[in-house]
Amino acid sequence: MRRRPLRFSKCGALIDLERIHELFQGSEDAHGHVQNEAPFWVYPLAYSRKMGNVKSSSVMSNFHLRLNQIDLDIRPPVDEDAVYTDDEDDDMQIIRGAPVLRPLGSQIYNSLSHCVHNEAKFHAVQLGLVMSAFAGSSAATASGRHHWQRRLRFCDGGLPHVRFNQKISGPGQPQALRFENTYTLDVFRMKPQHQNGSMIYEHIMCPLLKSWSHPSVLEPIQDAMVIFCPDIIPDLFKYASYPITALINLFWKKFNGRLRAGSVIDPCTVEFVSMLECTLNYAHTGNTAVLCKKLMDCSWFSLGLLEDGFPALSDAFIALGALSMEQLVVCGDNWPVESRTCRPLTSSRRSQQLMYGKAHYKAYEACFTIRLAIDNIPQDRYSSIQDMPFRLSCYAAEIALKVYFNDVKDLVNSTIQLLLKPVLSGDDRLAKRTAIVDHTPATFELTSSYLGRQPVTFFADLILKQCDGPQATRKPPFIKGGDFLPVARVAVHEICSFASHARPPSVHTNKFVLDAITTACEALKINHVPWSCGPRSTTIIHDVWLNLGAKAQPPSTLFRQHSNSSIAIQTSQAMQASDPRADWSALNVQLISFHTVLHKVNLPVEWNVSHIHGNGVPEYIVKAYQDVQSSYNANNPLHHLALIASIICAGLIPDIFPSSDKETPHMPSLFADHLHSLDWVSRNRKGASEAGPFITMVSSFIINMYDVDSRISLRTKSQLDLKAWFNKHTAKGITLLLLCRLGLATAATRSAFRSAKWKTDVMPLSESLISQKYAEVVRLLRSGGRYGSFDAVCFLAGFPAVIILAKKNYVSPRALPSHLNSRLSSQPPLTSTHPSIVSVNEQDDDSTISPISLLNSSKGLVHFK
Repeated sequence: MRRRPLRFSKCGALIDLERIHELFQGSEDAHGHVQNEAPFWVYPLAYSRKMGNVKSSSVMSNFHLRLNQIDLDIRPPVDEDAVYTDDEDDDMQIIRGAPVLRPLGSQIYNSLSHCVHNEAKFHAVQLGLVMSAFAGSSAATASGRHHWQRRLRFCDGGLPHVRFNQKISGPGQPQALRFENTYTLDVFRMKPQHQNGSMIYEHIMCPLLKSWSHPSVLEPIQDAMVIFCPDIIPDLFKYASYPITALINLFWKKFNGRLRAGSVIDPCTVEFVSMLECTLNYAHTGNTAVLCKKLMDCSWFSLGLLEDGFPALSDAFIALGALSMEQLVVCGDNWPVESRTCRPLTSSRRSQQLMYGKAHYKAYEACFTIRLAIDNIPQDRYSSIQDMPFRLSCYAAEIALKVYFNDVKDLVNSTIQLLLKPVLSGDDRLAKRTAIVDHTPATFELTSSYLGRQPVTFFADLILKQCDGPQATRKPPFIKGGDFLPVARVAVHEICSFASHARPPSVHTNKFVLDAITTACEALKINHVPWSCGPRSTTIIHDVWLNLGAKAQPPSTLFRQHSNSSIAIQTSQAMQASDPRADWSALNVQLISFHTVLHKVNLPVEWNVSHIHGNGVPEYIVKAYQDVQSSYNANNPLHHLALIASIICAGLIPDIFPSSDKETPHMPSLFADHLHSLDWVSRNRKGASEAGPFITMVSSFIINMYDVDSRISLRTKSQLDLKAWFNKHTAKGITLLLLCRLGLATAATRSAFRSAKWKTDVMPLSESLISQKYAEVVRLLRSGGRYGSFDAVCFLAGFPAVIILAKKNYVSPRALPSHLNSRLSSQPPLTSTHPSIVSVNEQDDDSTISPISLLNSSKGLVHFK
């Protein structure tokens, strides 16, 4: 039975990393300098910087003397002829060979992690499981979808850090500080009488174990230890990592529903969660290898960990102002990219490759790069193309084709290596290598494909056809085992989205995509591509190539801005844009360029009374819409502000409804802040996804409710039935509460959030306040530059709404600064229904450091103890 000391209680301990050099220091040299006898590596735990684990390639210095004594006892002399030297008999010395017992390494670590899993590769906190769940929703293969579903089920059952905290909770957890030395013993070189188990135990193992209790070894160890009270070390991990785990919890709570619905998560969010998990991993391991320094230095995570021991967070990556209101807004407009390739920096590459495969990560990176290309496209790429959507499409095609280049290189390299391996390893390899060096006249020609010469459009058309839907087998030009197919599908999908913003808008989508791929091929000078050997074969081989030098009929590409018809269209559009009475489209202009149509005096082409026609629509509703159409006055602040609000709603759909996951406050003074914090969500309502009707209905609803002479206002005064009016608009999310959320009314009672009554539960703004709001919105649109539309929407509808519009390219995105008291305008602040809404200057874009511990001041988080 194992003996246990009486009156003994366990306590936790860690090694003092500032004194660890004392355990490995050597002797003084001739100059009085002391250096380490063996290299060692330190791993600070729980963001402590000064306490943690240690690993070395040798044992501690004080072990060497006793280790050498043990080795001398078991090491035999060399051959008998060389046992004695040529010195005199009284000076004879025994000559011995190399050591039999040698140290290999040592490590000092706390045993807490081993109570969770025996190996680090099974430690859930260190595997990036939350990031895998976020990134797997875009998996294209059956195995990838299966792995993703497993990750979702695992995280639903408990996030990794929650499971870890549960395992280390409770009294009696192992917290001892373990010291381990590793040795190698050459049994065959031991003395013959020592080559048995009992002698190894008595002469080697027991002396080694007794060495630990020797004062020369034990006392330096005790001096370098940091002793904790019992059960403190588990809490140290919990409390130190709490700000990081709290952020991970917020991300999981926000995106869990979207993941269950199969939505693809924004790459910026995936990478931010990956950085959080890397930071949490560092708290448990102290290993800098888990930090992706290129990206994490930009976000200040790794800089804070390595410089101060505790992570810091830059507001260039997440809006700290929104975070204080429990809203997560990851800022992707300034995401760091590689200077040469303009590809985004990522930290999730290895985890995604191990979990879902290299092809999945290639497609993910391509999608990420294309989405960031709007702000980061190199200036020298397709600079002659003036049409920005088409220029971005060409750049997206180029990104995909560069992956194709890598597939071709891998195909040729692997096949040539396979063919040359038996040739260069044979008996006559030296002669063959010399023959390769010698000049031998020969012809170097590519074997032409059976298709003969084809135009570049033939190559681009095949790419487009195979990307349109799943394929059972890969056909040329896609190489078996290559990554080009998933990346090309992502690129084609993104180019199709660019096509909807092209000018003229009636261009055929397939023709647009074909032109973009063809232009990229010509810019990259793709003249030959590998092909299959025959018409029945679909496997591409390295020695058959398709010539793409044929001339296309009609020409493969013709830039629209260079064609005569395009010039005529552009001239006509310029004339229409300058004419205040000419037709204009709100959906084409959106809010990014709305400052260019502020002079228009007529309604947009999307505004049409026919949108409300239907069976059972009362006549007074139709006439109310007709009155708005006939009496619209762009010089009336209410009318113009109503039109701007309707375009905002057209960009928000289908996320036009308020979320119901927050409890309505009881005090009216809190209504404005509550409205500002509500998320915009979608509901399964018919007709709540078409932009044109929303522009008509929202603007008419606002004008009719405000105008005292409108048919709706007159019916209200006469106490006539308006049930049909409100039912028609409420079904699509157009309610009195929507006016409050758009900043065009104020909530007076709690009934404003349910069954509101006009001028009872929801109060209209005064005419002077409407005029002030309109003047500020127009000023922001005209003088705000690139971010004018962003700031105007933020001023009216709040930050959650502008984030949705930024993702849909309705406004140019920008980051919310950490200081919430700055404003866009140099004028005094207006009396607004949303006092917490702030605006920012372009001069406020400089990032400010905010230690991660400041997150403890957020609602729902606790302070460190």
